[in-house]
Amino acid sequence: MVFLLRAAFWIGVVAFFMPGNEAADSLTGGARRAAVQAASLTQSDAYAQVASICAGDPKLCMAGLDAVDGAQDLAVAGLDALASAIDAEQATTH
Repeated sequence: MVFLLRAAFWIGVVAFFMPGNEAADSLTGGARRAAVQAASLTQSDAYAQVASICAGDPKLCMAGLDAVDGAQDLAVAGLDALASAIDAEQATTH
């Protein structure tokens, strides 16, 4: 659950700063949809259930957060590589 929130946030941040082209525009739309979905999840019963699990077993949640942080780092590195590839493509076409 936390993974979805963090992923939606970072995808949204990266999409916001990407230059205006077709790839960036489609990514922005996807990030917007993911952010809306993450916001709706926080209002659902599932979020309350995860919060109660974390209150009962904090070590489990900390391990989950570490895993989310690792996945987040990989996602940011992938988005950086995508931005570099788009920049390189634009440099070769201009």
